[in-house]
Amino acid sequence: KSKWAGKYNLTYLEENKIHKVDAVSGSALMIRKSSFDKLNGFDETFFMYGEDLDLCKRIIQLGKEIHYVPTTQIIHYGGESVRSAKFDSINAFFDSMSLFYKKHFSATTTFFLSILIKLGIWLKKSIAFLKEWKSQIISILLDSILVSLSYLTIYYIKFFQNESFIFGGWIFLTGCCAIWLFTGYMYHLYGKNILSYHHACYAGVTGLLITLALNSLIHPLENFRFVLVIGSLTAMVLMPGWRLVAHYLFLKLYGKRIGDKHNLLFTHRTLILGLPSHADSVILKLREKIDSGIDIIGICSKKLFSENNKWTVPILGSVKRLGEIIRSYRIKELIFLSDSFSNKEILSLIEKTKRLKVIYRIVPRETDILIGKASVDHFGDLSLVSVDIAYHKIINRIVKRLFDIFFAFAGMVLLSPIILFKVLRKKIIKIRFWDSDGKQFPGFIFSQSQKKSLQFLPLLWSIFSGRMSFVGGALVPVSDPDPKLSGKPGLTGIYRLKNIKPHEDSYKQAEYYYLQNQGLLLDLELLVMTVFTVGK
Repeated sequence: KSKWAGKYNLTYLEENKIHKVDAVSGSALMIRKSSFDKLNGFDETFFMYGEDLDLCKRIIQLGKEIHYVPTTQIIHYGGESVRSAKFDSINAFFDSMSLFYKKHFSATTTFFLSILIKLGIWLKKSIAFLKEWKSQIISILLDSILVSLSYLTIYYIKFFQNESFIFGGWIFLTGCCAIWLFTGYMYHLYGKNILSYHHACYAGVTGLLITLALNSLIHPLENFRFVLVIGSLTAMVLMPGWRLVAHYLFLKLYGKRIGDKHNLLFTHRTLILGLPSHADSVILKLREKIDSGIDIIGICSKKLFSENNKWTVPILGSVKRLGEIIRSYRIKELIFLSDSFSNKEILSLIEKTKRLKVIYRIVPRETDILIGKASVDHFGDLSLVSVDIAYHKIINRIVKRLFDIFFAFAGMVLLSPIILFKVLRKKIIKIRFWDSDGKQFPGFIFSQSQKKSLQFLPLLWSIFSGRMSFVGGALVPVSDPDPKLSGKPGLTGIYRLKNIKPHEDSYKQAEYYYLQNQGLLLDLELLVMTVFTVGK
């Protein structure tokens, strides 16, 4: 707040009063046309950045003043012009600062001071590049540390008493780290996919296959076979594991969702702001987009509406209580409907809630578009159209079947005491379920179980025999109408996690999404979500 320390950003000034200043941002700059023409507009030698500072400097040289005026508002998305070329933008920024100094100050400064200023610009530029690379550096370090710990832990358990293996162990460890970092590099984990746990899973499997292949080909590694196999399996889990934790923490701490293709694990608690009559159609379309990351909690409007009407989601209150509602329901995202609010009202609500760490997005009038910081998302029907059906690819079908066989068999062996106990007590019943193409198949479930999730344990046999899958379409008894499934039914699936019934229109949207994007990682993601939501 001091005038000396806050001179550059003017942090000592009262933000709600008019002030005479040296310069304002070009994103919020208004100037008389006569003055602009007299100055011949912006100096085009500034490619990007600094042209607004230069213009303000020349305005003052004309004998005019620049004022900061707080009586109006704009929303400026900083950095949007350079999102695809951040490194070039850093160069452009500091080149502009050098140009600005040379144009306005070099003639009046001493040689020594000029050297110091240029050195300062160079140092700031170097720091800016390091900051831009910090995510890559942290990602490489974390992968290196976790991979090293994976092997070191197993190594010292096996060879702790044998000192002769220590030197060879460090060579072995260095080689393993190099392999895992190489696979991470191949899947762009140190570039565009830094926090993508899907790509980290691919890298983990690839790294495991490479290390196991080396184990069988290189004779000296026989002494480290146990360390190599167990350490590689651990590293395969930890590489995507810390990225999953990062996603979770980022969402909880900052309320923001990190972009990752087909991300279903992490969602925002979202509040729709608008008239319920306007909100219903938007909510239905948002729910059809399965991986939108939006968990709609309720509606908040200008006035209260009767709960007797059957709205899609509950009315949580009036916008007069918006701050209280955000805190009470742990809301992380607000979606404004332009049909229900004026721009001035939207800006006013943003101003009142800006300290609550929520994300703001706007649905323009009569469109299927969500406008938010750094993104424009389509959520209409056409956004789900795709020709490629992953579910029907041969490799996906083979992997899915092998996964079902292995884990169904493992489940039956591990849980055989429970299943046998229930069978002996005659607590098991036979039910026929709908398959695809109108066919039927018999299955068994427990007739009584304290935990509903345990009721379906006998269906592991149906999964093992190939009549159904762990993840698939709705599991519907033949006593209900045929859901006309396009694939095998499953113990779980998007339908269960989103609580969608087969007769609802949104069921087909969920089914099409799964068929288009099915893969081992998506199936694992849905199973993890099911485990976390059991009993809720």
